[in-house]
Amino acid sequence: MSEKSILRKNILLKRDSLSSREIQEKSKSIFEKLERCQEFKNAKKIFVYLNFGTEVATLKFIKKYWNIKDFYIPKIVGKEMYLLKFTEKTILQKSNFGVLEPQTNEYYEGDVDLVITPGVAFDKKGNRLGYGKGYYDRYFSNSFGSYKVGVCYSDVLIDALPTEQHDKKVDIVITEKEIINSDMS
Repeated sequence: MSEKSILRKNILLKRDSLSSREIQEKSKSIFEKLERCQEFKNAKKIFVYLNFGTEVATLKFIKKYWNIKDFYIPKIVGKEMYLLKFTEKTILQKSNFGVLEPQTNEYYEGDVDLVITPGVAFDKKGNRLGYGKGYYDRYFSNSFGSYKVGVCYSDVLIDALPTEQHDKKVDIVITEKEIINSDMS
């Protein structure tokens, strides 16, 4: 088992011990910090995930801005991640991974201004430990100009994550306690 796999397993055990109340409170605080960021205020098109399990909860945040901003959510097809427009009328279904995804295959191929990025953990330099499939690293390799925001709980913010050459960083990491500019760390 690789160093990343062991770390992923241990962090998920820690994260999975959070109560649903803690998840909602911490998520609310994280998104309140994001709302104060100029990059969010300026963003018109936002790529965001629908949370799964104990990830930072996104749906209340999305619903708050449905009428103001355009949201796009991921859909996994084979080894690729595609973006699809997400509105209150979008019909969702569970994927093979158990994640909610749009039923439609009307992919959006344009640019987005902001990417709200999930992760098992982040470090203070903007490195991300994902679930090991590389979807976001590949997406970031092919998209330019999007401001990348990592969201995680302070409990799973690590000083330094092991990285590989293909790993892509986020611009800032937001926890319920702080905003960390990865360029400044």
